[in-house]
Amino acid sequence: MSRNPGGTDAHARAAALTGELATLFNHPGNGAGPQAAGYEAKGNLDARVAVLVLPAATVRQLLPAGLELAPQPVVPAEYHPVYLFFSHEIFRAWFGTMDYEELLIGVPWVQIKDPKATYPGPFIYMPRLYLNEAVPMELGVHMYGWEKQMGTLNVVGDGSPKVQFTVTPKGGSTPAATGEFTEIPGVGPQAAADVKNFLIVRQLFEQPTISQALHIVDPNSFNSPIPGPFLAANNILEADQPGATIQPLAATITIGASLTPQGIPPGTYRVPSLADAELGAFRIRCPQGISLPGSCANADYPRPPAARKLKVAVFGGGPSACVTALYLARQTDRYEVSLYTTGYRLGGKCQSWRNPAKAWRVEEHGLHAFLGFYHNAFTAVQDAYHEGFATPEIGEALYQHAFYPEKYNGLMVHHGGAWSYCPLPSLSSAAPMPSSTASSTGGHALLMACEALARRVLDHFKAMADAHAGLADGMDAHSSVLHRLRSAVVGLVTHVAEDVYKTNLGGIDGLLAGEVEKVRDGLAARVRADTSLSTYLWFLWTGADTMLTIFVGLLKNPVTNLSELDAWDFRAWLKANGLNEAPGESWEVINQVYETLFSHQNADPNKDACKLLDTDVRPANLAAGVATRWFLLESLGYRGAPAYRFEYSCAQTMMTPYYLALKRLGAAVNFFHTVTGLELDGSGEHRRLVRVHLQRQAEVKGGAGNYQPLVIPDLANNPPELHDWPLDPDWSQLVDGDWYRDHKIDFYDSWRAGENIKAQPVQLEQGQDFDLCVLGVPLGALPLIDSPLTRPSRPDADPAWKRMIDGIALTQTLSFQLWLKPNAGALIAGAQRGLLTCFAQPEPSYGDFTPLIAHEEWQAPGPHLLSYFTGASVAGKPPLPPDCGPDYPQRIQAQWVAKVTQWLGEIPEVLRRQRDAAQLRRLPRRPRGRRRAAAGPGAARMAAPDRRRRALEPLRAESAGLDRAAPRPGRIGGQGPAPVWRLDPHRSQLRLRRGRDHLGHAGGASDQQRAAHRVAAGLLSRSKGDTVMTDERTTDSHDSATEAVASHSTTQSNWSETLTFTPATAASPRCLAELREVVRLAHARRKQCARAAAVTRGTRRSSPPIAR
Repeated sequence: MSRNPGGTDAHARAAALTGELATLFNHPGNGAGPQAAGYEAKGNLDARVAVLVLPAATVRQLLPAGLELAPQPVVPAEYHPVYLFFSHEIFRAWFGTMDYEELLIGVPWVQIKDPKATYPGPFIYMPRLYLNEAVPMELGVHMYGWEKQMGTLNVVGDGSPKVQFTVTPKGGSTPAATGEFTEIPGVGPQAAADVKNFLIVRQLFEQPTISQALHIVDPNSFNSPIPGPFLAANNILEADQPGATIQPLAATITIGASLTPQGIPPGTYRVPSLADAELGAFRIRCPQGISLPGSCANADYPRPPAARKLKVAVFGGGPSACVTALYLARQTDRYEVSLYTTGYRLGGKCQSWRNPAKAWRVEEHGLHAFLGFYHNAFTAVQDAYHEGFATPEIGEALYQHAFYPEKYNGLMVHHGGAWSYCPLPSLSSAAPMPSSTASSTGGHALLMACEALARRVLDHFKAMADAHAGLADGMDAHSSVLHRLRSAVVGLVTHVAEDVYKTNLGGIDGLLAGEVEKVRDGLAARVRADTSLSTYLWFLWTGADTMLTIFVGLLKNPVTNLSELDAWDFRAWLKANGLNEAPGESWEVINQVYETLFSHQNADPNKDACKLLDTDVRPANLAAGVATRWFLLESLGYRGAPAYRFEYSCAQTMMTPYYLALKRLGAAVNFFHTVTGLELDGSGEHRRLVRVHLQRQAEVKGGAGNYQPLVIPDLANNPPELHDWPLDPDWSQLVDGDWYRDHKIDFYDSWRAGENIKAQPVQLEQGQDFDLCVLGVPLGALPLIDSPLTRPSRPDADPAWKRMIDGIALTQTLSFQLWLKPNAGALIAGAQRGLLTCFAQPEPSYGDFTPLIAHEEWQAPGPHLLSYFTGASVAGKPPLPPDCGPDYPQRIQAQWVAKVTQWLGEIPEVLRRQRDAAQLRRLPRRPRGRRRAAAGPGAARMAAPDRRRRALEPLRAESAGLDRAAPRPGRIGGQGPAPVWRLDPHRSQLRLRRGRDHLGHAGGASDQQRAAHRVAAGLLSRSKGDTVMTDERTTDSHDSATEAVASHSTTQSNWSETLTFTPATAASPRCLAELREVVRLAHARRKQCARAAAVTRGTRRSSPPIAR
């Protein structure tokens, strides 16, 4: 085979050769490894091994383009291990026996940079191998693309206690490396299982190798700026075979200036023995095998059974920590897992619980659902269901009933002085739930998303032309440009499928960017000039303009990875690429990305966070790469449906299977444990964790890992295998449980942690209680953990860790729930709403969670509508305990309750202004006073200060009116017809009944609360004794993907009031007159519809009753 250094077609030849090799060695399994593709050769290895721990920045110089260092678990993050094998090898292959000496330099934990990589790693990359025999050198180069070179290897003292290896490159005069290995007196060869530290160091070698296929045809491939293509193979060290031995040695390694590539600094390195250090030097004698090369996508290293289980301590109880614990615990032969979490529930920010005093209702913070592109989350939860029950079939059956597609998704759009609900286009189809995405790749999916983005723009063009004749002219020309763009992307996707190293849109003709700009700006001019467009058409246009602008940005400045855009704010990047959002406008199609990710402006340093819950927020501070990826995935990357709802509460659906799976797999789940400190030893590359300090909040009678946390009674309409989580702990399982209950100890209130005088310190020792540690607590909890890592004066300090701690910012989320007597059909006219966002701050997101009522235990008739609201405060550093005093959570909670109450109290003011059915569609442009009012029936809507100072209408369609009188059937309770508005002409007076109270309201509601609830009652009351139940909370979260334990941020208080309304005083004559006018118009409309129906169908039907 000829080798053409620097040939222009070298990459094409290498890519073709990669495919040929993959086809040639395509044995069953199509993978790299002896089980998949068979051995090329088997033989015996006798090697002296030394591991050097070097700065990561130095080690990166040993990697070619397209590869990068991956995370690794053995040394501090700013360092990386490199190993050197000074070996004598004998291989028996199909063509004969090879006997030679070799110096192998390996960099473990390397991964492919390309985000499209099906299997990114980890791999071992070998930047240099020196051999003294030509046949293995040529085979390694021409079959594997390994960086082998000929050299002279002199061995002095073999068979004696001290051996020296000297390696000199061919044609060189000075050694590239020298290794001197000395036996330890009294320490001879041992079985691998008997050498404790070998269990750690062997991880460096038990990874597939990766090499440049380009090196097969180009000897200078290492210096190529173009990444890939890559090949994978396995080098199997059979250290557990009978007769294989490990012997700890001491070593001195000298690196000379002639070693290439430059990456290991010249000098002398002293390496301790494996008997004294986890990454110490040793001699290994064992059989080995080399697999045939194959595709990196199918790489799979067949790890041998573990000599002993590693103890892993996982700290944290949210989804991330539980998923980590689950996948470790599934490897029952390798890991012994213990999970430690605060309090008595799992879930972090996803916690939920049942309130036995309120019909076992579900109480939770926030609005939880899985978006359709949460492929990894679906896979993990499905695996938990398979592991958590008696058989995988039972788990799968429960999993299939645990989620259902949400058909009704939309945004609240403010346009023309009014709020309108706009359903998301083409998002109503249901399909099987997402499952495993093992065959999916990130970067390839990005290109496919761009192709789908072009199709979505074309769909928008067609919808706009069909709905408005004035936009039809010229739309064909616009569509022609998009068709050409789509074809170009399709061609690029096809090309990428053949050459997996191209990742961006740079292969598309740059002239298309200018044409796309002309299409976008021309359409914008026409839309701006046409004042007759409906809000929904405006909404479609803003979406099309945004998508076209994303195309323009990616075409003009192609990126390999969207993270390259993260220096920009999302909206700023869009505007820099010509977004047609005018000054003063704030398009909801963009805002929805900010709101979904809780991205708001930074906290005002002049506002006292101890005294003020800041709800004057606006979208801000969202990295453009993150936002663009989210926008594309949310819009185009889902499977089946854009969102999936939980059939039960969030924790019952997701956290209960995690808990049950961990228990069945033998993991210990230790409740009532909070991490308080980390203790380290050593400095620099020798720094390691030696001890973890915890506070045991309570002692469990049956032992720390034997607390039974789930609700014991089987609840009606709930699977008996899938219990939910409780509001309070089971005091009977705790030592001194009565004391905890009587003293009202809140295990989630860090500001009052000092009141728990029975809490005890606990410490876990590395090597005894754990070998590996996973710190899975939320970012907001990290500053509460005492650690020398943040102290610059300490030798074991870590500047990177300190920068992370100092730079952490959190967003405090704000939520409440409402249980209402009327159903959604009685309160909300127009299109059905399931999940929506982009309404007015501070609660822009709404969810109809009425199906959960069926799993609660209300007495008939019970509530018929369950509404969730959620939003967020500003981004910044909220106070940490003990700052702001022990009552800080209660004071902030009270502020939030007051704000919610204010929203409810402003609703009737808007209703009094509505003159007729037409005015029910839109609110007055400028309500009186500084307050902004919310319109629409029911407590599932509220008003709050809004930065844009606009009138608010959260839950009403643009086409709403009194013609939609009959409600949709509810899940339980009365099913008879009811009016959209049942405005009782009597004011109502308030009777407050106490619920569970963490707010310090000793004497019931304040006058302000009573007044606000009284006016809300005028809207909500349908008949005497109607009940509204509310639950408001605050907690902290930094994003939706990372768990947050409430005790590390702020109290997750559980507060509820039951409001019972009875008619009292008469309404004003003006109110009655307006009501009669509304009813008269409704009667007229009903009769008109009835006559039209009779003419059409030849029959008359009785109409539902109208409110009198």
